[in-house]
Amino acid sequence: MGKPVAIGNDANAAALGEAWSGAAKGVPVSVMYTLGTGVGGGIVIDGKVLVGATGMAGELGHMTVVPDLEAIHCGCGKMGCLETVSSATGIVRMAEDAVKRGDKTMLADLKKITAKDVFDAARAGDETALRIIRRAAHYLAKSMAAVALVVNPNRFVIGGGVSRAGDLLLDPVREEFRKLAQERAQEGVDIVAAALGNDAGMIGAAALCRMR
Repeated sequence: MGKPVAIGNDANAAALGEAWSGAAKGVPVSVMYTLGTGVGGGIVIDGKVLVGATGMAGELGHMTVVPDLEAIHCGCGKMGCLETVSSATGIVRMAEDAVKRGDKTMLADLKKITAKDVFDAARAGDETALRIIRRAAHYLAKSMAAVALVVNPNRFVIGGGVSRAGDLLLDPVREEFRKLAQERAQEGVDIVAAALGNDAGMIGAAALCRMR
């Protein structure tokens, strides 16, 4: 069509969209996590996405956060990635493992467990579901504590389907982050839900074109 083209991956575009007109608008340094079937991420500094030397900056889902004795293989081939515990897929896997172990949980009555089922069970007071969410929140916050020492953001934005759980997920993440992050690295940092939903990537893609 004879027009200039800008290309970015989905999580980076979503992070830029949230920084441009969403939950991180006006924030100098923001980091976004997209929690879906996997875990994506994007880092925006002064209105620009940090892509790194080979485009790997912001691949937050593949930070190694799970200790060796608890780690499983990630789809990327490495062990102990954040994606294995804090994605919808990871949450479902932990729930299925709990059912196989014979844990007492209402999830055992379901033929096929979804991440939404786990959050619904947690809201109903199911201790197994609550434990799974706390574990997912712990490792998400552990990765944030490390990221905070590298880019020192003003705000973390949590998006993707799993973020629809709202404060049921965000509250334990905030609590764990305060425990795990260095004091100076957590000063003035807030952790919020994304605001743009499924439009974030589209808005971020438009921002990429506007910035050319």
